[in-house]
Amino acid sequence: MNPVLMDLLRLLVACALGAVAVFGGCPLVEGLLRRVDGPRSGPEGDDRPRPEADGVLRGGRWIGMLERATVFGALLAGQPSLVAVTVAVKAFARFPEIRGARSGEVAEHFIIGTLASLLVADALAALAGWAVRLW
Repeated sequence: MNPVLMDLLRLLVACALGAVAVFGGCPLVEGLLRRVDGPRSGPEGDDRPRPEADGVLRGGRWIGMLERATVFGALLAGQPSLVAVTVAVKAFARFPEIRGARSGEVAEHFIIGTLASLLVADALAALAGWAVRLW
């Protein structure tokens, strides 16, 4: 096969798996967080506010997508140290919101969401790296 086409195919595979990591990670992480929350009390099951209800940790979906994109790209580029930088920047930016929260639920959501997001990005970056090296 033509080397240019091989490189294009590798790029397409990496981009497709990157898109799965970034966009497919949202329902996975959100589903895990809903499962961790457990059943809600009350007749309709949803009267207990979520940790984000008081305005803390807003933008979590967008931040998670950017985090997964950064981690995926860093690992695929062979720069795992950038993963630590990404997590540190996120933790530093969120620290005031987590510290000011009234309950430990906000910190739990932050930790669980971050770790789940990292696992999704790591797994798909490993799969992309393996798939690209097949050729």
